[in-house]
Amino acid sequence: MYIKIIEQLIEPILLEDIDQVEIREISKNENEVEVIILAPRAFFKKLIGKNGNIIQALSTLVNLKAEMNNQKVKVTVNELS
Repeated sequence: MYIKIIEQLIEPILLEDIDQVEIREISKNENEVEVIILAPRAFFKKLIGKNGNIIQALSTLVNLKAEMNNQKVKVTVNELS
């Protein structure tokens, strides 16, 4: 569910490079979900932004949706190897 939201939010940032990114959703328990964005290191600056502004915005938007379902989502960016 949150994968689709993240994809829609990062697509304008990465444009045609979106196919080089993998997004995984891990349910820790009923109320906690972790979304991991796996991307080549070259995309980190685009996905994290200056001072982490972009990743914070992504996390905030996803958590607004998650609150409707009484959930909390942690969004992280890791290197795709």
